[in-house]
Order: sequence, then C-alpha cells, then structure tokens
Amino acid sequence: MRGHRLYCGGNVTKRSIFSLQFLNRPFTIHVETRAQVQIQIGEPVNISWTAAFFPITGQYNVYHTYKVNKTIFQLQNEGILYGGHNVSNKYRYITRPYNSVNISFEIRHTTVDDAGYYAGGPTADSAWSGGGVVLIVSDGPEKVNITPKPSLNKYDQIEVRGGGFVGPFNCSADCNPACNITWQMKHSTRFYDVLSETGTLFQQVGIYMEMFCCVAKWTAIIK
Repeated sequence: MRGHRLYCGGNVTKRSIFSLQFLNRPFTIHVETRAQVQIQIGEPVNISWTAAFFPITGQYNVYHTYKVNKTIFQLQNEGILYGGHNVSNKYRYITRPYNSVNISFEIRHTTVDDAGYYAGGPTADSAWSGGGVVLIVSDGPEKVNITPKPSLNKYDQIEVRGGGFVGPFNCSADCNPACNITWQMKHSTRFYDVLSETGTLFQQVGIYMEMFCCVAKWTAIIK
C-alpha cells in the first residue's frame, strides 16, 4: 500500500513577489461533513452512534459504503450475524444487549478499503437518510517536519522576490520503512520535481512557480 504526506502551499502575487504559504495537509480518504473518526492504516477503531430506535421485530442492519454499498452485519434481539456467520475476524460487536439503540462495534486490521460511511437501520433507505459515522483512513506517514521553521508574515506566508531563493528547508518524516523524500513545484495544474539533496530545498524562484510541496512517500505491505 503506497502512502504519502504533503506539506505545501503558496501563490504568486500581483507584485511579482513569490509568496509561499506552508500548510500541513494530510492525504486522507473520503472526507464528509458528518461525524468523523480518523486513524492510520492497521489501527483498530471503534465506531459508534445512537440509533433513533431498534425494531421490535425484524433486524437492524449496519451498512458500509466506500467503493460499493454492503451490509456488514445484522442485529437481532437475541444476537448478531456477520454475513450469515456468528463470528467475524474483521468486526466485533461491543454493545449489550443487542437490541440497544447504542450501536458500537470494532473494526480490526484496517486498510484503506475500510474508509467510508457507516450507518444503520431496518432498511438501507432509513440508514442512508442521516446519522452514521465517516471513517477516514490516513494513507501515509504520521508527520512531516520542515526545518528550520519558516519565518512567516502576518498573513502566515514567507515572501521571496522573483529571482531570489526559497530555502534551505529540510523535509523529513518519521516512518518505517524509511520514506522517500522529494520536493515538488506546482505550475498551472501540474506538479514537477525540483532538485533537492537529502530532502533539502534550495530553489531559485520564478514567477511561474505557484507552490512548493514536500512529498514523503512510503511503501508498506498490509498483511
């Protein structure tokens, strides 16, 4: 599974001064304006919400949607079924009694495919009508460090005149296995690699340069 984290930002002002704004922006998956939980790949996570009611008869279904919509388990007054089975290596239901409106379960061995929207109800229509939780699975190093810390103006930007230099700024990330650190420059709608040595940016600025990004990439095998 390949991941990365970016630390970037900036724009060109009308005074032909290159204004570079640093923003710590993680690469995440499936961001929505509902209740959210964010984790790193591989971490277990508890998902919970309060249902409007639990059906007296029938069952309460818990759904997940990311690439496809699917039912991950069904709750009944007496117990739970995970796709027709009594136990699951992936999910563990926590709440007792089973007919409680407090829905809570654990997801184990998380991958990017576990990201998305979780909701429940007697029917799919009732589940997707509102509520539920969005799970965000971060696919990259937990932290990217820029040193020395940039000296920012009142607009949280550093300014370099055209023909001047940005840097030196060193980019590093705490990741295992070791990350591949590169710097990129944004021009129009594309990113281009810029020359850097051992993660250090020292770049002469042109007015066509809109943004610099530190990119930390890793490759991990999820078992």
